[in-house]
Amino acid sequence: MMPDLGAMLAVPMVLRAALLALAIGMSPTSAEPAIATDTVPAEPGAVVLPDAEILQAVAADVDGDGSRELVRLVRVGEDAAFAEAWGLGPDGWVLVDEPVEVVAAGSILDGVPLRLVVHRIGDRERVLVASQPRVDEIETGYRLELYDLVLEAGELRLVPVAQPADPVDGILAIDLDGDGTDELLTARSLPPLGGISFPTEARVYRWSGDAFSPPAISELPLGSGDNPFIIGDSDGRPGDEAAIVSTLGAPGLYRISLGPADSLSIEEFGESVTDALGVPLDEGRGVAVVTGDIVSIHSWPANGPPGPAEAMALLSDPELLGVVSEGDEPRLLVHQPSISTLRSLVLPHFARPRGGTVSHSRAARAASNLRIAPYTGMLPGGGPDGAAAIFGGHFLPSAELGAPRSFIETATTAAFLGAEPIGLVGEGDWMAILHSPHGTPSVTPTGGRFDPPGSRPDAWVSLAPLDSVLAPALDDGILEPDLSGAVSLRGSAVLTTGRDGFTVELVAPAGSRVLASDLDLSATAPPVTVPASGRLSLRVIPELGDAENPTYHTARVVLTPSGHAYIATWDVRVLTEPPPLDVGVSTPFASSEVVVAGRTSGDASVLVDGRPASVTTGGAFEVRVALPPWPTEVEVVATDVVGNRSRTLVSGVGILDYRALPWVPIAALLVVAAGAILFLRVPQPAGERPRMDDAVLEEIESD
Repeated sequence: MMPDLGAMLAVPMVLRAALLALAIGMSPTSAEPAIATDTVPAEPGAVVLPDAEILQAVAADVDGDGSRELVRLVRVGEDAAFAEAWGLGPDGWVLVDEPVEVVAAGSILDGVPLRLVVHRIGDRERVLVASQPRVDEIETGYRLELYDLVLEAGELRLVPVAQPADPVDGILAIDLDGDGTDELLTARSLPPLGGISFPTEARVYRWSGDAFSPPAISELPLGSGDNPFIIGDSDGRPGDEAAIVSTLGAPGLYRISLGPADSLSIEEFGESVTDALGVPLDEGRGVAVVTGDIVSIHSWPANGPPGPAEAMALLSDPELLGVVSEGDEPRLLVHQPSISTLRSLVLPHFARPRGGTVSHSRAARAASNLRIAPYTGMLPGGGPDGAAAIFGGHFLPSAELGAPRSFIETATTAAFLGAEPIGLVGEGDWMAILHSPHGTPSVTPTGGRFDPPGSRPDAWVSLAPLDSVLAPALDDGILEPDLSGAVSLRGSAVLTTGRDGFTVELVAPAGSRVLASDLDLSATAPPVTVPASGRLSLRVIPELGDAENPTYHTARVVLTPSGHAYIATWDVRVLTEPPPLDVGVSTPFASSEVVVAGRTSGDASVLVDGRPASVTTGGAFEVRVALPPWPTEVEVVATDVVGNRSRTLVSGVGILDYRALPWVPIAALLVVAAGAILFLRVPQPAGERPRMDDAVLEEIESD
């Protein structure tokens, strides 16, 4: 056990913060506003291999001519697996021979563990095909079979390199003795011996001539043997060490070293350690370990306990990636996935304030709302100048180093969105890339857990010139392609379309894939391939639901053969209903023109009696129309930007719209006026005539 582990965990928070401040610098950022491109730049020379259901791909010089081939393991038909080899010839990348069947039909669907393992024999790279086909129907009816994939004189074939053996849980190609030739280390969890003891059976296969000799077998008193990994040189002795983080029995980190007669020995570090990596010290070698949120550096001599911490850094959820050198200065790369940050800690003491912080490039940050993450990890097989890493649109360390800087030098590279580098191929001036945006775990070419291969039905492989991969994305990968069937309304960032959606006109390198993705969901639809013409029309069908005039988010992601990503995103409003329309008519006194006024949506166009009306941003409009002095209908039509239409008819009267007069009071007034006239025209009764005398007027009869 590590003697000062408890003391290390008890470091006060103030001291931890101080250690963190010493170990971490802040990289400069730019506040310049982002611009966008309407086309994806061409990528001359990049090649996309024919589609296949890919199980794994590795880079290795299988024919020993100094130019690395790409080896691809693919599934063919329902249940067979074949290996392909692609080489760079005078006319470009070609399939060097017919694919070789590595697992016969009828086995893959039964969950057969299968993987390609790159191992070195001196200066020669070879590709090992390891599989465990079922040989009977019982649960333990599997056997380990090992073949080398050999390419000689243009012929690809499988050569057996070991006798079939009992199945294993993990497999590694590792140079345990430092002689330049990899041994093969396998591990298998055994049933418990009693109590909580879960032993692991480990085998060491040593290369002899053209095959592996019979293995040396050791039984190691540790837990699960299904996750062996390489920590490298951690004790200064020739060769590398492996390790296992036990998940059964007593937990902890165990280092596995080669002993006499190819026997193996184990040394326990501490039960709280979850990851380890061999690193250089001032004198000799040591180990970086992760304990909770603390990354620390220790000496760990052979056959001895680990020493006290020589450096510590407090980092949230750290993951050890590897060690790279900037000039003569080694740096430990630590990934913090929760904050999308890479720490570059100067080895071995973390003390000098020259550690760097690397954040995602702008092109990688453009995908921050998508669940398609950029690649983070070491470059398999190394870069042009040794160990190299790729993180969030950065290649580090940079190949062009000047005077020492405050931060680690990086070169902008492709974002590798939903992709991972397979390694450098050709003479090191090409990169092979496995694109798998729907995601499966990365498979390390030197081995690891021995599981059935994950299916990648939508994955594809490309080969691109390294210069193209290391070129920055134009306009930080922000794409604004031409659209039809949709408009951006004035003063609004929302794209407006109708029920039928809109069309995106893309210009991109042939072989690029286009993904449809919501901003809050992972991409699930199969990708669409850009044809040889480099032009593609995509129809974007809106998501309607039950709401009226819904708004949603959508994106189209273009993934190029060189690993770049260009992203177009939109907030979309779908106009499913006709625009509102409220209209009224008034007639100015003694005018032959009536006023037609109303309100609709601010983005609609209005026709009144066939003539366009001016509409304010608030949707108000007003038009004068000449009408005769009798009721006449006027048509008013409002049309929104996607063609939805509202129509209504209103009636107006020129000169005087008597229909709008207040007839009730007018009638009352007329009644009163008529009554007054009649009253004045009725004769009044006469008064009594005066009497002149008492005579009586006699009646006179006519003749």
